[in-house]
Amino acid sequence: MRILDNSEIGQKLESFHDSIYSNVHLGWIEPEKLCENNGSFWYDEVHGENYLIGILPNDSNLLWLHSFYASSHPKQYPLTGKLKSCFTSGTKSIYSFSTHAWFNALLEENGFRKCDEIIQMETEALKISDSDSDYYVSELTENDAETILVNCETSFPALWRLSSAELSLAIKASNYTRMIKKGDSVLAFLLADHEPEDCHIDRIAVSQDYQNRGLATALIKQLVLDMEDKGIYKFSVNTNHKNEAAVRFYKRLNFKITDDTIPVYHRFLYVSGQTLSGKERL
Repeated sequence: MRILDNSEIGQKLESFHDSIYSNVHLGWIEPEKLCENNGSFWYDEVHGENYLIGILPNDSNLLWLHSFYASSHPKQYPLTGKLKSCFTSGTKSIYSFSTHAWFNALLEENGFRKCDEIIQMETEALKISDSDSDYYVSELTENDAETILVNCETSFPALWRLSSAELSLAIKASNYTRMIKKGDSVLAFLLADHEPEDCHIDRIAVSQDYQNRGLATALIKQLVLDMEDKGIYKFSVNTNHKNEAAVRFYKRLNFKITDDTIPVYHRFLYVSGQTLSGKERL
């Protein structure tokens, strides 16, 4: 198990390009950008099979198992033991999304437990009251990332907050961005991606001081108007199934819960102070 230098990462990722055994974090950071955002890649070879593990620190002292690649089905791969060699001593709190049954099994075999679930909601007939149109909605730019971080991102639990760098990447990655400002402060923002036939709301947040004032509804109303101009009427959004307020909000707008879910896994990892080739580790 060894950490990869930046010069090696592109080649190693390419070697796993056609592997069906890959699971990548559903965030804003593509694997190629992981190390630029304080993450790291670790390479391993066991019995002739190759593995690549990406780790991403969260600003709240949490860690994401960002990506996992295997050259064949990793039935008995000792993931927990391998992860321990990536960290200095102490207790680590590691989370991971899983979008495959085989990855669910691997995580559970290695002591990860399902702690949460993301549900998808969809609609083709959004219902929005005309009374929620009193806010001026404008385009969001990367220059607003820091203000978003101060005023809006704090409304998320620590696990789901983005860093300033991640917010900048998120804005770049989205082909639809809108915000509501008061003076120099961003009170609410929305990021979405649209294709020819549908639109997915990637992230929506409202400052804690301006909750329940119709800002989120105003942002979505503007989204609907802009998408109608493109002939798009189908919308989707992902949300935490425990976030009852968010689920109620989307249901009021006529979103329906689908059968598509994404489990979130967690594991405390207790590391007793190994070192690995003198490399500085997370």
